[in-house]
Amino acid sequence: MRALLVQQRVVGALQGSATLPVEMSEKEKNDIMDLTHNLIILSLDDKVLEQRLYSFKMHEDKSVIEQIDEFNKIIDDIEYIDVKMDDAEKTLLLLNFISKSYEHFKDAMFYGRVQKIFLEEVQSLIRAKELQKKHDINEEINGDGLVVRGRSDKKDSRNVFFNHQAYGDSGIIIGQTGEHAEQGKYNGIEYMKCAPENNFFPILSAVKPTDIIFFCSPNNPTGHAASRNQLIKLVETARRNGSIIVFDSAYAAYISDDSPRSIYEIPGSKEVAIEVSSFSKSAGFTGVRLGWTVIPEELSYSNGYPILRDFDRIISTCFNGASNIVQAGGLACLSQQGQMDLQEVINFYKENANILAETLSSIGLQVYGGLNSPYLWVQFPGTKSWAMFAEILERTHIITVPGSGFGPSGESFLRISAFNHRELILEACRRFTRFL
Repeated sequence: MRALLVQQRVVGALQGSATLPVEMSEKEKNDIMDLTHNLIILSLDDKVLEQRLYSFKMHEDKSVIEQIDEFNKIIDDIEYIDVKMDDAEKTLLLLNFISKSYEHFKDAMFYGRVQKIFLEEVQSLIRAKELQKKHDINEEINGDGLVVRGRSDKKDSRNVFFNHQAYGDSGIIIGQTGEHAEQGKYNGIEYMKCAPENNFFPILSAVKPTDIIFFCSPNNPTGHAASRNQLIKLVETARRNGSIIVFDSAYAAYISDDSPRSIYEIPGSKEVAIEVSSFSKSAGFTGVRLGWTVIPEELSYSNGYPILRDFDRIISTCFNGASNIVQAGGLACLSQQGQMDLQEVINFYKENANILAETLSSIGLQVYGGLNSPYLWVQFPGTKSWAMFAEILERTHIITVPGSGFGPSGESFLRISAFNHRELILEACRRFTRFL
C-alpha cells in the first residue's frame, strides 16, 4: 500500500494535511487527502472493510448525526471496491447499531410498519429525533410570544419584524437585529405574544417605535386573518410611530369572510405600507417563484424622499426579472379562466382543511385556522411541539411542522397543512383518529 502511495506521490498525506507544502491551496490539499484515502481503500481487503462495518457501534456521548455520517462513509468505502449491499441490509444494520436511547424508535420501525422501510427514511427520522433532543435541551431559549422584531441598540437604527419567524431570520442574516442576547434573543427584536388569548394579534400599544413592521395576513402558521379593525389599529400605530409596514398577503386568496385582502383597503395605508404577494400559494408557484411588490407613490421617508425610487434602484440593479415562461404562467393565472381554475383548487384545499379540522376537533383538540388559510394551528397543551412532532411522525408517519419553529408562542402547537390529495387527507384523518 505504501508503495502505491509513493508511486502516486501522496505518501506525505499519511501524516495529515498540516504536513503538506504550505504553498498548496486548501483545495489542493483536500484533493490530495481524498486521493490518499481512496488509494488506501483500494488497497484494503473487502473483509477488512466489512469487519470495520460490523464492529461499528453508536455511542450515547457522541452526536447521532455525526455517527450517521460515519456509518455512511463506511458504506461508501465498501461500495467503492464493488462490494454490493442492498438498501434493506444497510437499514437493518443501522437500526441494530443505534444506541439504547433509540430502542423505542427501533421497535416502532421493526414492528409498527407495514410497508418497506428505507435507509434514507430511517436516517431522516433519527436526525429529526436528534434535533428534537437538542431543542428540548435548549427549550429555555423560547420567550413569551411569536416574534416581533424591534428597536436595535444602535442609535437611530430601529427594526421590527413580526408575525412570522422568517422575517426575523432575514433580519438576523443581514445584521439588522442588534447583538445576540440571553435565551437566544436579540437586542434589536421586540418579542410579543400572538396567541389564542389575544386572537393571534399583538398588543400594538406595547410596540416601541420601529422602522419596519412585517405583517402577514392571513397568517402562516396560525391561519388567522386580521380583521378590518385590527388592520386599522396597525396602520394607526405605523403612522404614530413613523414605521413602514411590509404587508405579506400571499394567502389572501383563501379569505372567506370579510377580512381585508389588502392593506390598501385601510384608509391612510398608502402613506405607511408596502404590500408583497405571490402566486406561490394561490397557484402552486412555490418552486417557480413569481410575485409582486406594490409601493405607493405616497410612501416616503421622513425627509419626503419617495421610497419607490430607492426600491426601483435596488431591483433594477439586483434583479433581471422573471423568465418569460414564468411570466406567461402568471398571465394565464390572471385570465378569467385562470381565476376560475385557481378558485376551484383553492376551494378544494379549503375543503381539505375543513375535513382535518373536524377530525382533530372531534378527538378533543383545540384547532385554529383553516377558515381563511390552508393551515391548521393545533394545540397540544403541556406538550413540547418537537416532542409531539416526533411522536406523530413515528407512530403515524404523518409529517407536521413543530410550532416552536415559528417563534416562542408556537410552543405546544403543530402546523398541519391541507395541501395534499383528498385520499391522503382522509388517510391522515384515519391515522390521527387511531393515534390521538
